[in-house]
Amino acid sequence: MLDIQNCPGERILILGNHDLDREALREAGFTTQYSLAVCATDPPLVLSHYPLDHLQVGTMNAHGYLHNQFEPTAWHINFAVERDGYSPVGLVWVLDNARQRHAALS
Repeated sequence: MLDIQNCPGERILILGNHDLDREALREAGFTTQYSLAVCATDPPLVLSHYPLDHLQVGTMNAHGYLHNQFEPTAWHINFAVERDGYSPVGLVWVLDNARQRHAALS
């Protein structure tokens, strides 16, 4: 099992429907917790637990709620742990995927 406290860098958690004990999550190493994060990147990226229904044109949405299911649209990236061998992924991985997907759609 991954010891999140030994991972380098800041651990940011996008809260999901099972993340109820926020203090326990802080103690586990997730000192920063958000329900949603908007990244001013190229392309624009919104991180959320659930896939968002309405996205601004050109915006990518990275989410995890769908577990091992496919994304609802090409503008969504499902990065649930089931899709990546139950390993956490970093923001660089998410951004690289968003850029590749955006380039293919543009």
